[in-house]
Parts: sequence; structure tokens; C-alpha cells
Amino acid sequence: MKFFLVFSYKLAYLVYMTHSIELTPLLNFQVVAIHSVTGQPQFATISAPSQRDADDFVADMQPDWIVIRSLPTKEILDI
Repeated sequence: MKFFLVFSYKLAYLVYMTHSIELTPLLNFQVVAIHSVTGQPQFATISAPSQRDADDFVADMQPDWIVIRSLPTKEILDI
């Protein structure tokens, strides 16, 4: 059993060293929403890879919040 644990540890280390994994950094994003029942503004700071991911996370986790999403600058200029 001890041989198996040592072997599996070395194999896992070898796999880790040969396969590089790039992780997307998590940044803090502000999410603004309106509570659908009370109408009160809601604010949250979410760690996520992008603003869209943070908005989607809040929309999924708080179904009674209406998330306010900003339009990209190009879409604002085209309107």
C-alpha cells in the first residue's frame, strides 16, 4: 500500500509538471440590481473572470433580483 501511495504521488506530480493549466484570474466586479418585490437597489461585489460572468452569477443565484447590465460602448454609439 505504501508503494502505491508513493507511486501515485509521483505520477500525479509528473502529470502536473508536464501539463500546464492556465487559470483565468478572478477580478472583483460590481453588480447592480433592483429587488423585484421591494424595488430597492441591490449591490454586490463578485469575484469572477468577467463582468458578464459576475452578472450571470448574481442573476442565477438571486432570481428575485433584476440585474442591471451595461451596454458596451460600441452598442451605445450605434443606437
